[in-house]
Parts: sequence; structure tokens; C-alpha cells
Amino acid sequence: MNDKGYTIEEILSIFDQAPASLECFKGLGRLTPEKKKLYQEKYEHFLLTNNSRKLNGKNEDDDNRIKGKALEDLVSAMFEATGEYFEIYRNIRNGTNEVDLFVQFSGKAKRISHILGEQYSDIICECKNYGTHVKVTYVGKFYSLMQSTNNKIGIMFSHDGFSGKSWSAATGLSKKLFMLKEKEEDKTYILDFSKDDFKAILDGESLFNILNNKCQALRLGIDDIKKYITLHPNENKVVN
Repeated sequence: MNDKGYTIEEILSIFDQAPASLECFKGLGRLTPEKKKLYQEKYEHFLLTNNSRKLNGKNEDDDNRIKGKALEDLVSAMFEATGEYFEIYRNIRNGTNEVDLFVQFSGKAKRISHILGEQYSDIICECKNYGTHVKVTYVGKFYSLMQSTNNKIGIMFSHDGFSGKSWSAATGLSKKLFMLKEKEEDKTYILDFSKDDFKAILDGESLFNILNNKCQALRLGIDDIKKYITLHPNENKVVN
């Protein structure tokens, strides 16, 4: 450090040495103040498209296109507004398949990837804004797409989330697919991201914290790890 402060190299060195558990890093992935308005607008439009029986489309197919675009716009805004840690690519083709969104770490994120979670360096995303729960068939098709792109983490975005709790429903299939491979590095994470998660982002939750919880829930074979996390009776006490 010199009289003018830290150099870029020194700052990056500090990040490299810092443990990921430090409190100062828990805010990474939260909405930035300058982008919150943009995200809120996209979020409210997304809710509107799901609460309206008839949109401004020429027919039902056009209405579905409007709903689909509203969700894709919201997802893009979320990745942009939570710190710009991702580069966003929309509607890209993979042979005969089309990928709704593909995101990968930006240069900024790569410098602190060990803090954010290197497993999130590239994520394939599918948007299903049909006004119903995501059915098991769509999870199976998404898994097939992930195998063809060699992605280990995929997120299915929707309004209502995965269908059912049984092993034959979408939630159960995501767990089965996760358990197909024994080695951690070979496992496939298909994460369920619904309107409740979008609202959590708006309320100040970190995107990376949400993703970490969903990955941990798959590892433990439970639906939602958050309901098992309660305040320890001594957590708020001051230690003298």
C-alpha cells in the first residue's frame, strides 16, 4: 500500500486470501440501489402477466409469448441487478435446441469466484411462465438439454415452481437426477426458482445465498433448507 491507497493488484490479493465466510461478503449478490427500480419494474410486470386472464396479444399463442418474454426479462434483470457478476446470453441455439438464457461469470466475478462459488461460473436457465407448476416432463427435458451442453447447474424459472412433493413429480425427479452420479463433481443440480424467490431478491436476499440454500437442499434431500434454519438462543447475546 502506498500514500494513495491500495493498488488493484493488492486489492485482488486481499480477496484471494480472504475466507468466504467473512461477514463483509454476505451482501454479495444483493440488489444494487441503482438497479433496484429496474428489477422491481420487471418483477411487477411478471406478476401482472400471470394475474391477467387476457393480455394484449393477438391470440393465446401471442399471450404466451408475452408471458414468456416477461419472465426472461425479469431473469435477465435479476442477474444484472445483483452486482453484475454475470454475463447474460439470451435465446442461443445448441444444435436443434434453444437455450432460454445462459449466464457465466463476468471478469469481475472471476476475480472472486472462490468467494461467490466457482460452481456458478456458468449456468443454463429455462423459463416456464405457463401460469401453472412446472411439470415433471419439463424437468426431464431440461436434464437432457443440460447433458448435451455439459452443464452441472441449471435453474428452472417459473411463477409457481415445481409440481408436487412425491418422487414421481417434478420436485422428486430433480432429487433423483441429482443422485444419479456418486461423485460430487459429476452431479447435476436442477434448481427450482419461483415467484417467492424473486420476491426474496426484492426484499434484500442475496442471489448467491438463495442458490447455496437450494444446492444444499438437494444434497440433503429436502425441499427447503430455510425452514430448518432457526435463530440460536444465544445468537444475539453479547459475549464479554
